[in-house]
Amino acid sequence: IQLQIQGEESPHTSRLQAGGSGAVVLADGQVIALADIDTAVRLRDAIDHWSWGGNLDISLNLKQESHKREYEANTRLDTRVFNHQWRHNLKAELQKKTENSERKDNNYEVTYDLDRFLDEHWFLRLHGRRKRDYLGYDSTEDEFGAGPGYQFWDDEQGHFNLSTQFARTEYTYHFD
Repeated sequence: IQLQIQGEESPHTSRLQAGGSGAVVLADGQVIALADIDTAVRLRDAIDHWSWGGNLDISLNLKQESHKREYEANTRLDTRVFNHQWRHNLKAELQKKTENSERKDNNYEVTYDLDRFLDEHWFLRLHGRRKRDYLGYDSTEDEFGAGPGYQFWDDEQGHFNLSTQFARTEYTYHFD
């Protein structure tokens, strides 16, 4: 657990044990009153088990009026699978819209990142993305990249990391 205690600038990272009434005992024997704790965050265990988290959002909009029929569907996936050394990030979005049986919007985008941690903070990232627009410019955009990254934190409240990559992007326009 990481504890931020009132009046102290740096947080304590320690295992906790039950103390007397209204208190906890840190691993070094220091007794802390519960009223003095501003925040407590459980840190991720550095063991080799797999964890999954993410969102799947689906929206469907159907309208029918006397002169117009409209259908709109949006699907968005944002998921992350990880263990101590590997992290897989997958994002996907699909949009379709028709009006009176005529397509008005039809595209998708898929992004996949694979991170391999070298230690607690440094990692290497492989990145791939495909974006396809069937109506607007009728184009495909493919992007592939790789590079190093640094993870500042990863706990129950979230994660923050920065990465840089060398990438190649290819555009293809489809003419009928």
